Amino acid sequence: MKALTYYKTLGVSPDASLKEIRTVYRRLVKECHPDTNPNDPKAVERFKRITEAYEVLSDARSRRSYDRAGRSAGAGVAAEEKTVRRTRSRNVKVNLFLSLKQVYEGGVKKIRYPRTTYCVICGGRGKRNHSGAECGTCTGSGIVKFDHTVKVNYPAGIRSGETLVIAGEGHVPSPKVPAGDLMVTVLYKPHPYLEVKGDDLHYHCLIGLDQYIQGGRLRIPTISGRTFIFLEPMIADGETINLNGRGLPAHGAHPAGNLVITVQHCLPKKLSRKELEKVRELMQMPGWSPPIDSKGLFPRGEV
Repeated sequence: MKALTYYKTLGVSPDASLKEIRTVYRRLVKECHPDTNPNDPKAVERFKRITEAYEVLSDARSRRSYDRAGRSAGAGVAAEEKTVRRTRSRNVKVNLFLSLKQVYEGGVKKIRYPRTTYCVICGGRGKRNHSGAECGTCTGSGIVKFDHTVKVNYPAGIRSGETLVIAGEGHVPSPKVPAGDLMVTVLYKPHPYLEVKGDDLHYHCLIGLDQYIQGGRLRIPTISGRTFIFLEPMIADGETINLNGRGLPAHGAHPAGNLVITVQHCLPKKLSRKELEKVRELMQMPGWSPPIDSKGLFPRGEV
């Protein structure tokens, strides 16, 4: 019997209550929406049948008429066209935050964002085909909003502020209008040690008195992990060491940058009496105190 078709589509009995029908419909919308099943070519048609069944069975008058006649109430009744709200901009703009390690390696990252499309059930008109009543899927707006996920490929060395354009992944306001684009702007996440300046990376290397006197091997963070540098003894405060090509990778018109290491002396802010005595002992040794003349002044050229 044809009157049972809509009940079968929703998976409810002809005696089902309106509350039960609504509960089942909400579950089916989540499970069967075309955007949830992008690889199923029959998803759109199946979703249309589910929505049509709900629109008829959720209305008391059309349901009674359908049960009696075995067809949807109001079929063939003409209705006036109504103005449907459209999204103003077809393009979607989002930010993609990358760590320096991700920038060094390049790769793929999933982005989830809100997207709007015209309602596939009513074709963006906002009304039912058979009765002219408000479309239950888009509630008369002609537009459906949902969370959309895409995979974004970003190249190694992409610079902060660059925008990747993913064609056709923006809003779709109408079946007669092409989909907009997804505009993905890349931004760098702060690094705990490295600072980005143009194509170069900068690192402030703090050394203690023992490292200043002895020099030696130091471990330095880089965009690709860690490396070692050899520190000359008695290196001056503020002196820089360049590691060529260890900054941001080459990308497009940008050459590979350098890692610029600035050495900073780290001296104790406060000394105990015992520590101060040790320092005084050192100051008595040759080379630890600047030379002074008989009047207590530094010789010319020493200051």
